[in-house]
Amino acid sequence: MVCAKEIEEKLNRPVNEETPEEELLASVAGHKEEALGDLYDRVAPRLAGMLSRILPARGQAEEILQEIFKRLWDDAEQLAASQGSVAAWLMITARQLRKIAFMAANDARRACSMSPFAARRRR
Repeated sequence: MVCAKEIEEKLNRPVNEETPEEELLASVAGHKEEALGDLYDRVAPRLAGMLSRILPARGQAEEILQEIFKRLWDDAEQLAASQGSVAAWLMITARQLRKIAFMAANDARRACSMSPFAARRRR
């Protein structure tokens, strides 16, 4: 179990700007949580800003940001092997997930408008 002191220390640690993103990715591929944390601290604010500008609800931006880093954790070995750009992968994944969220919201709206209860509300 993680204690409050550990959480506070992780939140207050300085962002490691010296380690290149490719090295952090290699460490993430080796399942080193600290490297994922460093990468998150470095790029999450930019991604969150982009997502919050293009998504209607802040909660959606936070969910997508969480999913991006979950996918990074899961796909780090493959990404490291391809020697692709970490920043480009993160932005592409963010856009893909945003598109999926947008399409799901539209589908939900359409389903609501097609329900028998929607016809009753219009009367």
